[in-house]
Amino acid sequence: MPWGRIQVKNALPGTLIEMTRTRHCSYFSRMWKWILSWQDSSLLKKNLAELETLVRQRADQHIYYGFIISETGLSPGTFAGYRATVHKKDVFRYFSLQIQNVYSLCQKQGILSPGRACLLRYAESVDTDSSEVFAGLPIPDYLQLAGTQRVKLPAGTFATTIAEGGEPQIEKARLAIRKYLADRNLTLKMPVVEEYIHESAANSDPSLWKTKIYAAYK
Repeated sequence: MPWGRIQVKNALPGTLIEMTRTRHCSYFSRMWKWILSWQDSSLLKKNLAELETLVRQRADQHIYYGFIISETGLSPGTFAGYRATVHKKDVFRYFSLQIQNVYSLCQKQGILSPGRACLLRYAESVDTDSSEVFAGLPIPDYLQLAGTQRVKLPAGTFATTIAEGGEPQIEKARLAIRKYLADRNLTLKMPVVEEYIHESAANSDPSLWKTKIYAAYK
């Protein structure tokens, strides 16, 4: 039988949850009303226990979908690379090709990157198959890598987590960060930065990918 209504009310020092339910039972079912009531109560207690676990994980441990979200302050960053709108299924192929080009230009111009290759994700819509991204390497701010585009990220506080695995895990980690920010009434600031540890996206085995994700907010 469907639940009639579950209502959540503010009640100091906690939250009051009220449940009402209407059953349409046969005569013989009504004879077992006390059993049905016990089943309702047992199911409600189980669901509330699961809800309590979820809320405590998010509020106290900052765990979302299995990802631990933390916050860190970052200095300004400058990236040299290429920005384009590509099909979502081609994002990592695009990243791999463009990063190879950037590495090659760095070698030719004698520039040493101070960090790991990154993918910057800009506006991304669930209603389309495309994604606007920037594939690049961090470079010293005072240098200009000829033949590339340049992106500067301001200093700030970032929500961050680590994804282990391919694109489904990376996408889930981004969602975890979005939920973390939404729970705290914070607004995500694009782009979201994906830092590939051990050149993850260039590795042909996604199960070995390890990606650190940073998201600025306001």
